[in-house]
Amino acid sequence: MPIVHREGPFRFRIWPNDHTPPHVHAYNSDGLCVIEIESGHVRKVCGMRFPDVAAAAVIVHLNQAKLLVAWRRIHGF
Repeated sequence: MPIVHREGPFRFRIWPNDHTPPHVHAYNSDGLCVIEIESGHVRKVCGMRFPDVAAAAVIVHLNQAKLLVAWRRIHGF
């Protein structure tokens, strides 16, 4: 699963054969969360603290265009 963005303690990855809607898997040392790129909806949290989830969601929002380009490139759109 390629890392498409790094910022602060976070690594953002997109699975090549993943389902829609476009989303990223955000990882830090505590865990992970899954965030939809276009809506910012947090779909899943595993071990990550709420302040970190919120910070990851802000990063996704601020990098939405870049992450959508990466999603489309990885999924052949």
